[in-house]
Formats: sequence, C-alpha cells, structure tokens
Amino acid sequence: MNDFRRSLRISDQKFGWVAVVVMAVLAVYAIVFVLERMLFLDAPFMLSNIINSGSPRIMEHRYGSVITQIWPWMGMKAGLPLIWLMHLYNGAFNVFYLVVVCLLVFRWRAYGAAVLMALYYTAMSDQAFFWTNNEIHQAVAWFFVWYGFYLYQRKRAGLRRKRFIWFGMTATIAAVTHPLMVPVLAFTWIFLLMTEGRQTGDGKVRVGLTMMIVMACCIRIWFSLRAGWYDRDKVETVKTNLLSGITEVFDKPLAAQLLHQYSHGLIVGAVLGLAGLFLLMVRRKYLLSLMYLLVIVSYHLLFLSAFDTWVDFYSQSEMMPLTIIYGLPVIRFLPEYIGSRLLFSITVIVFLIRLIMIPVASVPFTKRVSNTMSLIREMKEKNITKALIPDNKDLESIYIMTWGLPIETVLASAISGDRQRTVKPLPADKLEEAVQTPSDQFLDCFRIIPINTMNPYYFNLDSVGRYEVVRQ
Repeated sequence: MNDFRRSLRISDQKFGWVAVVVMAVLAVYAIVFVLERMLFLDAPFMLSNIINSGSPRIMEHRYGSVITQIWPWMGMKAGLPLIWLMHLYNGAFNVFYLVVVCLLVFRWRAYGAAVLMALYYTAMSDQAFFWTNNEIHQAVAWFFVWYGFYLYQRKRAGLRRKRFIWFGMTATIAAVTHPLMVPVLAFTWIFLLMTEGRQTGDGKVRVGLTMMIVMACCIRIWFSLRAGWYDRDKVETVKTNLLSGITEVFDKPLAAQLLHQYSHGLIVGAVLGLAGLFLLMVRRKYLLSLMYLLVIVSYHLLFLSAFDTWVDFYSQSEMMPLTIIYGLPVIRFLPEYIGSRLLFSITVIVFLIRLIMIPVASVPFTKRVSNTMSLIREMKEKNITKALIPDNKDLESIYIMTWGLPIETVLASAISGDRQRTVKPLPADKLEEAVQTPSDQFLDCFRIIPINTMNPYYFNLDSVGRYEVVRQ
C-alpha cells in the first residue's frame, strides 16, 4: 500500500471526491447546454451520419470514439425521437468521463490520477467544452483507464498475463483514438519508468510493457501517415512548414497569440508547466527535466506548424493534452512540499474558477443557437424550406465556423416542431449556381446527397421545393 501511495502522492480520498464532483458538474453543464453543443459543427454532422448510415461512423480510424457513438445508434434502433438521440449523444461523452473518474476513485483508488483527469477537462478548456466531438477527449478518458488500472494492478500483485493483455489493449485504444495521445502516452510511460524505478516491474516486464507502448504509438502513427485523409493532410502541413525553417514557425502570428493565451485563458496550464519543471529540478531529475522540456517544446512546434491562427474552441482542444504532461510531476511531487489542507484548498479554488469559466464561455454558442432559430423563423415566414445565404465575415462572426449549418438547421427545425428546413452558406459567387440544384438533392456540409437516401424516419426534407437565396 505504501508503494502504491508513493506512486500517487495524493493519497487522501477527498481529492478523489473533488475530481468526481468536477466531472459531475461538467455532466450537468452538458445537459444545460445541450443545444449549444449538439447544434455545433461536428456533433450534428456525426449524428446525422450515424442515423443515415445505420451504424457508428468511425473517422480516421479513431476507434475509441465508438464508446460515445453506440448510444445514439442504439436509440435510433429503438426508434427514439430525434431530440432524445441528441440528448443521448450529448450525454454519452460526459457520462463516459464521469464513469472513468469514478473507476479511478472508487475502484482503483488512484486519487492523483483522478485529479489529473479533472484538470485535463477544465484547466485549459472553456470553449472547448462545447466542441464535444474532438476524439482527443475520448482518447484521454481511455488513457486514464489504462493509467488507473496499471497503477491498481501494480499495487495488487504485479502484472499477470491477463493484466498484461489489458495493459496493451487499453494503451492501444487510447493511442489510436487520437494522434495527440502519442506524445502523452510515451512521456507518461517514460515518467513512470524514471520516477518509480523497480515498481514498474523487473527488467523483462519493463521491456515488455515498453514494447507495448511503442507498438501502440506506432499503430497510431501509421494510421495518420497512411490510412486517413485529415491527419495525413495535417502531417503534410507540418512537414511543409518545418522544412521552411523552424524560426519561421515561431515567427508566425499564432506564436504571439499562443503566448497571449498562456497569460489569459491557459494560465493554469502555464503555472502547472512551470511548477512541474521546478519540481523536477528540485528533485534533481535533470535528465527527466530535459525530456520534459523537449516534449513540451516539440508539442508546441507541431501545434504552430499545423495551424495558422488561434480559434478558441479548436485550439484549446489541441493544447489540452499538455495538461497531462504538465501535471504529472506536480501530482507526483508537490504533496511532499505542501500540506494536505493547503493543497486541498488550492485544488478546490482552481477547479471552482475553471468551472465558472465554462458558462461564461457559452455566450458565442448561445448566440449561434439563437441566430439559427431566427433563420428558421424567417424561412417559415417566407415559406422557404431550403435556403442559400452568403458565407461572409458577418456570418462567421456569429457562427465561428459555418460549414455545419446545413445539418444544424435541419436538426434545429425538427426539434422545434417545425417542418424540416435547411440553410446552406456559400460564397456569393456560388449562390446562383446552387439555385439550380435539383429539388430532390440536399446540399449537405461537404457533399450533395439525394434526399431519398436519408433515413426517412428522422429526416423528411422537402423534395419538391428548390433552394432559394435569402439575406443576399
């Protein structure tokens, strides 16, 4: 038991309860902001794909995301109303996270891991909360299944054969569910090896476990390089930018925007990162300190190479995995230097502040929903079922991104009890051409779909009326 507690450092169950409460509050937020989340870009797009295909839709081989997709799929098979499918899909994410943190606290008693998990979903996130479908969040939950169970099985009786298999399986699921788990998983394992020593097992066991981590990471890298389109495109962008020169990458406007974020919305992450480095240096873990810095700098370099501008909901999601890397040395060593009561007070205050920031960050998403409902009312007054609107800066200032509007408006009109209506934003010079779209075709987010191929139980779009331009 003492070895196990030393591996966590935070051994008081009250810290675990804080993590459970935090994740429960996030689950309540998910219910409160269901429309803000389910009428935002990927969520309605993925839900419509699940409904129309009649099965879960795994993108980019991110297989761990099936844990959230099976619930609306089963609801669809049961013939539940569309609004209930939206609730099921919306809740599936946060219920999954809550279940994992409960396992960490009440089954595996990994209180430090539970706090670290709660930090991931709050410390560097506010607008990211409303973008449910970035698979990194599901990958992180799978990561903590791997991490928590590993700590638990090490406490009980070492690594037996079944546990060995579970180690490799959960590590692989975490890694393949999102490419950003590769640096997180790799650094976490290195951190455990370098701070826990023989507690990770004898030499052969450590080699075997390390090979499993390497294999899991290699599978995800292979998927990103060879078997997908989105990740492969990002890899090409990173390669192109790095070949143009590392100094140019750090000279991008995004670098200044990121620095600004570290003094504002990401300040908790900045404090965690500095505290982690300080603690490693104090503990004379110089090699680990160097690797810590190397991973952090490399992660930022990849981020700056892959993107050109800061978009709150998107960029926060891409930066959130650093919370785990930042937090590992803090969770491991800080309790040795701060009393339990003070540490508990700091933990509670940090979580309270971050939880308050999520409703504050809801404003632009509530504005999107309000404007969508306004669009639907305008179409109803004009007796229009299919609308085309100019995609310009004014529209983007309201919607942040506009590509999801075709299916967002279908879902919004359906759940409001109105006839199903759809709005397609297009550049001004493409509007007249789109007017000629055949009446039995639906201009979806990225393609044209015959209306008769959509699930008729849930989607009953007008197949007679033509697209009309509004708000020109």
